[in-house]
Amino acid sequence: MSDIPPINDYKVVLSNLELEFEKMKIFLPFAAEELGYSLDSVDDGCFIFELEAKPKNAKFLPKGKFAFFKYAKSMPPKFKLCFEGNNAVLDFKPSIIAIFARGKKVLNQTQNFLSKLYELKEDFQNRVGIEPLELTSLDEISEQFSKHHRYAPTFTFVLTGIFLLYYVVVAIVSKSSILDLSPQSLINLGGVWSTNILNGEWWRLLTGILLHSDIQHLFNNIAALISIGTLLEPRIGHLRFLIGFFVTGVIGTSLYTMYNHFSVSVGASGGILGLYAIFFVLFVNKKVKLRKNSFWDLAILVIFTLVSGIFDPKVDNWGHYGGFLSGILVGLFYLLDFKGVEFEKKKVSVVAPILLGIIVPFYVVQTTPDYRSLMLQVAEKSDSLAQYSQSFYDLMMENPDAQTNQFLMAIENDIQKRTEALNLFRKAEQFRLDSYNRKFVNYMKEYLSAWLETYYILRAVYSDDTTTYKDPIDTLINAYLKLTKVIKKDSIYKLPEVWVVHAFLYGITYNRFVQMEPQALAYYTLLQNNAPTNELISALEDGNKIWSYFKDKMNGFDTLNIADENKQLVRLLQQYLNLRIDSYNALLNYYKNNDSNSLSLYESLSNKLSDVIAQINKVQNQK
Repeated sequence: MSDIPPINDYKVVLSNLELEFEKMKIFLPFAAEELGYSLDSVDDGCFIFELEAKPKNAKFLPKGKFAFFKYAKSMPPKFKLCFEGNNAVLDFKPSIIAIFARGKKVLNQTQNFLSKLYELKEDFQNRVGIEPLELTSLDEISEQFSKHHRYAPTFTFVLTGIFLLYYVVVAIVSKSSILDLSPQSLINLGGVWSTNILNGEWWRLLTGILLHSDIQHLFNNIAALISIGTLLEPRIGHLRFLIGFFVTGVIGTSLYTMYNHFSVSVGASGGILGLYAIFFVLFVNKKVKLRKNSFWDLAILVIFTLVSGIFDPKVDNWGHYGGFLSGILVGLFYLLDFKGVEFEKKKVSVVAPILLGIIVPFYVVQTTPDYRSLMLQVAEKSDSLAQYSQSFYDLMMENPDAQTNQFLMAIENDIQKRTEALNLFRKAEQFRLDSYNRKFVNYMKEYLSAWLETYYILRAVYSDDTTTYKDPIDTLINAYLKLTKVIKKDSIYKLPEVWVVHAFLYGITYNRFVQMEPQALAYYTLLQNNAPTNELISALEDGNKIWSYFKDKMNGFDTLNIADENKQLVRLLQQYLNLRIDSYNALLNYYKNNDSNSLSLYESLSNKLSDVIAQINKVQNQK
């Protein structure tokens, strides 16, 4: 076998040569970028070849950038020929059809390529007029190639197939949309769900990195895996490639279970970022040959992935960080055995990463409390405490005429229970919670605090404490309005209960109104006793103050979601109070201005008032 011309020959020839072929092939930009090149530029020392059958009508083109050589009728493999000093280094990209080819077959393809290339040497020289200089032997080039590329990226595409198959199976079994799998189907069929893992379902650490949430997530990870897998697997071999992917993926997943307890996680991103980290470690230590600008392209992509996740709550950042950092460690382990361009026959770079992938997840799972279960216990206990803190309302419903001290005892009991529930959620703040459940804890604290505020005011109402609250009834209505606003933040929690609250709030106001009504009706007693006009006027003015006070209170119920059975009564009471105020104003006008028309108006209003009172009594009797 003859020698191959070195750099000073082919650097000139190949940069000015383009061959025509039987069927035009377009060199895809992403494929060129994957090798570190673009279509409009060629590195000073490197040239890309796309091989098919034999050349046809080869001709000289002064501005040609790529040398194409037809080698086979199927999809062609691609070669990159680089010159380093007087040595030639060949990089091989197998075709999709030949992707599972063994190293020996790949080497045969390379030798065939070099022999065909040599056959063109004389034609190249005749066209360009360049004499060959000192040559590098084919054996030396083949030996260098065989060290760099003994493996095809077989398991890169095996993993891709597993991703696709697993996704389709889950979609079919769970009857989910093929575009977006439901969270419950992800939990049922292998997703990372911390409670299950912390309770013995360790296998989810593996299945979780093979499953994806939606079609975009799936294909994004497939593209990223192919991008790094076709670069890394041929250089480190099948075994170390698989170890690197699964170890970094499992470690990333285990860190997710440590910090996220209330949402399901799936995806291979942690393992893929781990592969990128391994690649970077080997590149920095010059164990992997790659153009520097291509290295930075990959580095920017990884940095963008890690940083952008901070601003997206749906991204599993702990899985990403854990995968990448553990990938750095695995890469350092690989360096222990990586000498020159191949691994020595040592077991350190295999055993150490496997141990790392066992010890870290085991430690994380054994030392991480099941915060989700703890939160459920807190919520259940809080609900239980809230359920049994209805002493006041139970007493009001069963025995509304109970003694004041009985109501006060019931209120104190409710305050104690609600305070215990509030303290539980304050303790829950110490948990490592995701944003959703931290929001829930904060909501429950606000909710229970609002409840306690209403109880404190109820206590003041029944103990006639006007020192703490100048107007306990008015303060109580405002407290319930505040509670209603809190509840409306999340209508899932306690909304039915607040209807009951408003009904009893109405009951307290109504009872106070009944107590004060005789005082407001003092005018009629004075009238029967032939009291002087000035006393009658004073009684009417005092009565109007009472009617107006309760009118404002009853109007306040328009803003509350009061119980249905009280809505009609509230409307009737509002009519009653309006009629009372209007009739008192008519009487005042009569006494002060001696207006006979006012007296006629009073008689008309009194008739309407009698009808409203009859309706109120009817509703009260129905209740």
